[in-house]
Amino acid sequence: MKLSQFTYLLSVVLFCGPIMFLVWKRNAKLLKKHELALLILVAMSIPIALTDWVAIRWGAWEYLPQGSLQIQYGAEVESYFFAIFVTVLVASITLVKASRVDKKLSQKSKLEAFKRRTKRSKHAYARN
Repeated sequence: MKLSQFTYLLSVVLFCGPIMFLVWKRNAKLLKKHELALLILVAMSIPIALTDWVAIRWGAWEYLPQGSLQIQYGAEVESYFFAIFVTVLVASITLVKASRVDKKLSQKSKLEAFKRRTKRSKHAYARN
């Protein structure tokens, strides 16, 4: 096996790996809460990777033998890694962003409720 056969696999790992590491390192506690959802998405990404097989048979694209491991289970094994990495990465970033938006909305609604209460109490104080 030549080192060049790892080109596709290495590009997938180098593309997704550092970003995924940073996202998970910074938000591990939040993402652990959603571990089951992420596992379900991983399971769903595997059949989607099989669409590569259809595209290759159809002639939409092909893998260069010198750039891939040439291990196939319907599609190239690297396609499964790509599908899993990208699915987990996008889902993780989405969960983190959604959590931040929820926190901002929650803080905003608490602030608005506080303002309403203080307005009411000022009016009540002015009446007395």
